[in-house]
Amino acid sequence: MSDLPLNDLVACHECDLLMRKPQLAHGEKAECPRCGYELYAHRHNVVERSLALVIAALLLYVPANFLPIMQLHLLGQSSQDTVWSGVVGLY
Repeated sequence: MSDLPLNDLVACHECDLLMRKPQLAHGEKAECPRCGYELYAHRHNVVERSLALVIAALLLYVPANFLPIMQLHLLGQSSQDTVWSGVVGLY
């Protein structure tokens, strides 16, 4: 039986190899020695990148929902539909 606390151990998600939790420096990543699966990666600017994606999503939300995404020409009649008109039509 090992005297290591459970907080110091990590199991590989692919092959279930149990090993000590690695200490990573900036920009390093840890891989399983048995199967090569990436266990951890010390990524930088995670919060800033996530915030940038959220802001971009908020800016593009209104045009994506209210600008036409589909135009249908049938027997001389034309119809444009948006995501919002689809929601209203389903309701």
